Amino acid sequence: MALNDQGAPFEFAEQPRSVVQLRDDDGVHWYHLSHSKKTWKLRSYADGKETVTTYPPQLADLAEDVRVVRQLPFADVTKLTGIATNVPCTDAAAWQRILSALPDNPPVGGAPGGVEKPAPTGKGPQQPFPRSFELFHLYKTLRRASSDLQQRVGEHFAEYPQRLALLFRDSVRSFAACGKRDEGFVSSNRLEEAPLPWRGFVEGTNDLTAALQHAEVGTVTDDPALNFRLVQREIVPTRALRAGARGGGEVDWLLVNNASKLPVVAEVKIRNDTNTFFGLIQALMYGSTLSTGSQMERLKAAYPGQFEFPLDREEGAEVPTVELYVVLHDTKGDDRFSELAKRIAEGLMKNSAVAAHVRQIACLDTVINDGRLTFRKRFLAQRTEGFIDE
Repeated sequence: MALNDQGAPFEFAEQPRSVVQLRDDDGVHWYHLSHSKKTWKLRSYADGKETVTTYPPQLADLAEDVRVVRQLPFADVTKLTGIATNVPCTDAAAWQRILSALPDNPPVGGAPGGVEKPAPTGKGPQQPFPRSFELFHLYKTLRRASSDLQQRVGEHFAEYPQRLALLFRDSVRSFAACGKRDEGFVSSNRLEEAPLPWRGFVEGTNDLTAALQHAEVGTVTDDPALNFRLVQREIVPTRALRAGARGGGEVDWLLVNNASKLPVVAEVKIRNDTNTFFGLIQALMYGSTLSTGSQMERLKAAYPGQFEFPLDREEGAEVPTVELYVVLHDTKGDDRFSELAKRIAEGLMKNSAVAAHVRQIACLDTVINDGRLTFRKRFLAQRTEGFIDE
């Protein structure tokens, strides 16, 4: 029988698939574990290849000098790595990436040598939201940067989108430890506020919000699959009343995609209000703060019936997923930044660190004719298949 670090029998959780950490003379190593009634299989991955070892139930024939340190359900693996686990165990490249991303000492509840306890559900003291995180550092730097410096940073990420993807992944991890919160994303009086008056012209974001409220549906004339509705303006993803914290800024628009029913984080850029690349960084920053299980539950509680989330193929649990829009109004001379943002978005959607949580990234231009607001697609980047069921 497999033993834990204390030499006692390891108590495996009743899960058909999970991840286990084993310790031998060379250190600790992560493995994919699957089992049926008669056989258990450990899978390791290296150089894009899969190695399968079959054991009796409970890993009964495991070598005496090998100990089982811990077992993690797939849901915890996703929380720790920011990577979806609903890929076939035969996908060696994907599982090598997942197992390599797991830390040696994961910050998950439970004692070594036993079954991991579930993550906090919000009862008792709550882990405060981080006051600063990886994408927030980048956002603050770019906010103070000159246009030329922003362009150079954008060109860097266009050439190496995986580096920005890792910042997104690490930002998601920063929020994964925060427990469920009962507070909404805006004050209660904001939930009941009347629509803003539409004056027929746009001077700032409030005017564009009023135009969208007047139109009721955000119609993307050349791609109806991107159509959306406004759920709430100016939400604060890191709002936490009990902690007295607000930091991190406001999302211009929280939308719902009419087709996918997913939440959409939308950043609005009007005339000389920065540029498309900076808007993409903001959308990624806010998207990372809403891409955890606890924040997904919070969205559902704050806006009941508004959103639907995809299901993990193997565990059947909902997967936190968002979409990102950058909305441009009268942004003349932004073509160079728009092209950079397009290249970056396409690169990010090929990287599982982002695609595990983001379904698509779109950039839209506004069109106002006879006082009615519609939208046109400037670019759209969608994730490749195989990360999450639609």
